[in-house]
Amino acid sequence: MTQTSGSGRYNDRAGRNWETACARALNEHGFPAAERRGDSVHGRDLSGTWDVSVECTISEWAQIWRKLRQALGAAGEQALPYHCVWKRQKGKPDPMDGAVVTSPRVWWAMVARLEAYERAEMDAELEYRRGYRDGASGRAVEAAL
Repeated sequence: MTQTSGSGRYNDRAGRNWETACARALNEHGFPAAERRGDSVHGRDLSGTWDVSVECTISEWAQIWRKLRQALGAAGEQALPYHCVWKRQKGKPDPMDGAVVTSPRVWWAMVARLEAYERAEMDAELEYRRGYRDGASGRAVEAAL
């Protein structure tokens, strides 16, 4: 007899499958070290996600706040600055069709960090071009050798 809803072993297995699918999706999208954690001691479902505590869930939307608190708790335990919940869309097995839910505090902190990084990259590019234009790049290369 196959259980299709409720709790128990079916949901545990489906949850583990979702975590594994999320880790594989991350592997394909720039996170080669992402993997499903074998334990739930830390409350964090995935490892290899840099500074982000990720809670993967197949639970109903009514449970999202509980899951978000769980992700926040795991982030605090591991001193990670960011946390989120990766929610599966019903009927869609591809994690990239799901939703990532986080708090505005976390979202805007991540956006600000990205903006600062992009600004630093642009400044470095401008300095390189300015140095190359002025002929300084050759001297800088010679000095480095």
